[in-house]
Amino acid sequence: MRKTSRRFPLSSRQSVSRDPSCRFTVLCLLGLLALNAFAAVSPDWPYSQDLQVSQKGLTKAKLPMETLSKAQLSLADLRLMDPTGQEISYYVEQSLIEPAQEMPLDHMAISMAHGKTVITGMIPSAISTQGLSSILLLSPTDDFLKPITLETSNDRSHWTTYAKGYPIFKQSGEMMSTSLELPKINQTYLRLTLDDGATPPIRVQGVELIAAPKTLPSPERVEAQILETNSDDHETIVQLLLPADNLTLDSIRLETPETTFRRHVTVSLKTFSAGEFRDVVLGEGFIYRVALDQKGAENLRIPLGRRISGRQLILRIENGDSRPLAFSKVTAEVVPAYLVFDAPAPGTYSVWVGNLSATPRNYDISSLQDKMVTASFTNAAFGAFQANSAYRAPEPLPEVPEESVSIDISPWHFRKVVDVGLLPLGEGGRRPDEGSHIWRLELDLEALAHNSGRLAALRLVRSGNQIPYIVDDAGVSREFQPRLESQPPDGKRSRWLLTLPYKGIPLSQLQFIVDDALFQRNVQLYQDVTGEQGETTHALIGQGLWTRTHGEEKEGFTVPVGTTIQGDKLYIEMDNGDNPPIHISSVRAFYQAPRILFKASPGGPLYLYYGQEDTVAPQYDLNLIAGEILAAPPLEAKLGPEEVLKVRPWWEAPTPSGGMKWLFWLVMGLVVVGLLVVIAKLLPAEEVRE
Repeated sequence: MRKTSRRFPLSSRQSVSRDPSCRFTVLCLLGLLALNAFAAVSPDWPYSQDLQVSQKGLTKAKLPMETLSKAQLSLADLRLMDPTGQEISYYVEQSLIEPAQEMPLDHMAISMAHGKTVITGMIPSAISTQGLSSILLLSPTDDFLKPITLETSNDRSHWTTYAKGYPIFKQSGEMMSTSLELPKINQTYLRLTLDDGATPPIRVQGVELIAAPKTLPSPERVEAQILETNSDDHETIVQLLLPADNLTLDSIRLETPETTFRRHVTVSLKTFSAGEFRDVVLGEGFIYRVALDQKGAENLRIPLGRRISGRQLILRIENGDSRPLAFSKVTAEVVPAYLVFDAPAPGTYSVWVGNLSATPRNYDISSLQDKMVTASFTNAAFGAFQANSAYRAPEPLPEVPEESVSIDISPWHFRKVVDVGLLPLGEGGRRPDEGSHIWRLELDLEALAHNSGRLAALRLVRSGNQIPYIVDDAGVSREFQPRLESQPPDGKRSRWLLTLPYKGIPLSQLQFIVDDALFQRNVQLYQDVTGEQGETTHALIGQGLWTRTHGEEKEGFTVPVGTTIQGDKLYIEMDNGDNPPIHISSVRAFYQAPRILFKASPGGPLYLYYGQEDTVAPQYDLNLIAGEILAAPPLEAKLGPEEVLKVRPWWEAPTPSGGMKWLFWLVMGLVVVGLLVVIAKLLPAEEVRE
C-alpha cells in the first residue's frame, strides 16, 4: 500500500515587506490578487462547496462522492479558496492498491499414502517476508472438490496447523483452484494434505503462493443500484449504477441467499473506441459458497483496484447449466480520497469543481509533505453544493462543426422531428445557455421497426445538411407487452400466438409468466419466414426448458431471441408429453433501444430520417473524438410523431403468405375475369354480312 498525491500548482507566495510605507500598497495588492483569483475561477466553474475549518494548520477533509462525481476524473479542475478568496495549494491523498505478489512453491515434492496426497516445499523468502496470505493449486484435473489441510514450520519438525479440512475446488475448464485464504504467515516450510478418501486423487502441477499487500484503511461500502437483470440458459447480465462517477473501487461484492453455488463473474465498463462501443473488463473472478463435511467456504467478492470514469457497470455471470442466481444486494468498496492543505486561518473555505476544460495546477507542496511526518490534522466539514449563478457553460467541442455535407433525402421512407428546442431547467432553476450542446436521442420502437433494425440508414438532417452523430447500439433495455392468444392444441402440444405492434422489431428476449406450480416443459418459439420463391415457413428463433419445482417462487421464464422479427407474428409451442397443459398468463417483450449522440443548437427543424434499405453507414470525423463526446454531459432530445414520406410501389409490396396467398390470387383472378367481361361489353358488335 502506498500513499499518492495529485499535485495541482500554485504560484509561490511572495514575502511581504515589513516597511510601513509599503504595507498599505501590499495589502491592496493582496486584496486585488484575491479578487482576481476568485474572478478567474468563478465564471468558469459551475459548482462550489463550502468547507468549514475550525482552526489554522494542517487540515484533512474526506472528499464527498458528489464532489468526485462533478469533478474531472483526474481532479485537475479542483480549486481551493481560503476565506479571503485567495487560491491556496493542496494535495489529494488516496491509498492505491498494490498488486498482490505471487510466486510458486519452491522445491515442491508430492507423495501419496493412506488415502492422502501430501505436498511439501519451501516458501520463497519474498513471500515469507511479506507474509503468506493465500494459496492456489495448479491442476489439469477437471472439476474437483476436496478438503485440504495446511501446515507450516520453520524446522520441518514442529508443524503449526492453520487450516484443516477446508473445502478447495476447481471449475471445469480452469487451471487454478479457488484460493485458500489465511492469516499472515511468516515461516519457511509448507505442507499441504489433500484428503482422497471420498474422491479420487488429483494431479497437482504446482502451488501458487500469494502475499497480498496491506489492507486498505477503512474502505467505504456503498450499495450499487441494480438497474436491470437479464438471464438466459447460460448467462446472467446485471446492469449496476454506482452512486457517483469517478470512484476508486477496491472491489464489488454480491449478496445472495443461495447456499451452494460456483460462478465466474466479469465486471465491465462500457467505453467508445475505434468507432464502436466496447466493454472494457475491469476485473473478473469466481464467487462461490460451498460446504464439505460441515465446513464451509465462500467468496462473494470480485477485486477491481482501479478508478473508473463512469458509474454504470455490467456484471456477466456464467451460469453454465445451472439456474440463475438471485441477488439481494450488490455492494461496492470505495477507496476514500482526502483533501489535505495548510489552513492559514479558521473560517469558511470553498472548493470549486466542474470545469471540464481546466488544466492541472502544479503546486509547491514540499513543505506540506515535510510536516506530514509528525503532524496532527484538523478535520473539516463540507457543506452542500451551490450552483454558480455567474457560470456560463462553454460550447462543447468547439472544433466540431454542427453540420456536415448536404444530403438527398428523397430515397428515405420515414422521418420524425427531433425536439432540441427549449432547453431543460438546470440546477437552481436556470436554463443552459442557448447555443450548441451535446444531445442524446433514444430511438423508439416505431423508428426501430420501420427501419428494420438497420442503424446504418439513420440520418440527422437540418436544412438539407447532415448532422454528424455516433451510435450507442448497446443502448438501454426497454419493454412492451404484445398480445397473447391461445391457439387450438396440436396433439400433445399447446400453442399460442403472439402479435407484436409492428413488423421488424429487433427483439432481445421474451419473458413469460406462468401460474402453475409444478411442471417441466420444452418450449419453442417460431416466426414466419418468406423464402425467395414466396413460400412461407416456420423458423425456430428461440427455445428453452421451463422447470418449476415444489416451493419455488413464481418467477418469469425467459426465452432469448436476439434477432429482428420479419413480421408481426410469433408462435409458441410447448410439448406437454403426458401431462395436462400449463397456462401462460402474460408475456413481456424486451428490445435494446439504441441511442445516438450529436452536437446541435436550438434553431431550425431537425429531423431523423430512416427506412432506406440501399444505403450504407455514414463515415463522420466525429468518431475520432467519441471519448470527448461521452465525457460531456448530454441533454435529452425527444422524437416526435412519424411522418410517412414515400409509399412503397405496389411491385415492392410483400407477397401474401399462408392462407392469405390463396385468397389474394383468387381475388386477383376474379378481378381479371371481371375486367375481361367489361372489355368484351365495350367492344363494338361485329356486323353480319349477307
